[in-house]
Amino acid sequence: MERRPLLRFLGSNALVAAIAPAVNWDYPSAAAPENWGEISPDFQRCATGSRQSPIDLDFPTATESNLLTIDYRSTPLTLTNTGRTIRVRPGVENSIAFRGETFRLQQFHFHHPSEHRIAGRRFEMEIHFLHVSDRGNIAVIAVLARSGTSNPRLQPIFNNIPRESGANRKIADLIDIERILPEKRDFYEYRGSLTTPPCSEGVLWFVLENPIEVSPSEIRQFTDIIPFNARSIRPAGDRPILHS
Repeated sequence: MERRPLLRFLGSNALVAAIAPAVNWDYPSAAAPENWGEISPDFQRCATGSRQSPIDLDFPTATESNLLTIDYRSTPLTLTNTGRTIRVRPGVENSIAFRGETFRLQQFHFHHPSEHRIAGRRFEMEIHFLHVSDRGNIAVIAVLARSGTSNPRLQPIFNNIPRESGANRKIADLIDIERILPEKRDFYEYRGSLTTPPCSEGVLWFVLENPIEVSPSEIRQFTDIIPFNARSIRPAGDRPILHS
């Protein structure tokens, strides 16, 4: 989960106060994330944290009513090649609400392959919709994507990916980002962490159970620029995993 857009939400909030000094980290190989805790003292949570993400979502510990409300709308988009992912920022306010708290969408971004797994299955891609509340709490909706048919809702994004690190590109047409989500929205809920340094914990995760589809050519449009950017599975431990 890319965390740079959260920088403007820092300040007194203890949850995100550690996000992150300008220390270089990357995904040069599948094993690289295992070394993040050694790169900087600020990244120690990546190695020592007990509630880290991603995890394998296998057997939920309980079920509950779906209390998640999604209020996404059509918006122009700004795409940025961060060098580690393709980050997409909406031009109008979008939000979710959960248990009386509203979280505003800051950005969404892509991972290949997926970071979370369901019953051991890894998917070709994962999209993280990253939200922050007025209290500074972080909530992420994770959408898994499997290889299949072309996805017209994502094509405008894949067709406009900036190729150079640091480059931006705007999509002026209105994109209905709610339609990126699967129609059936059962999800796993758990408390975890950022999946990128400094791996701060306390993040509320909603991992949608049903994947969307993207075509092999759309996957290549991403991997030609960002070949690999997924953290390995972390131990779930005794954390409650709820299913709605």
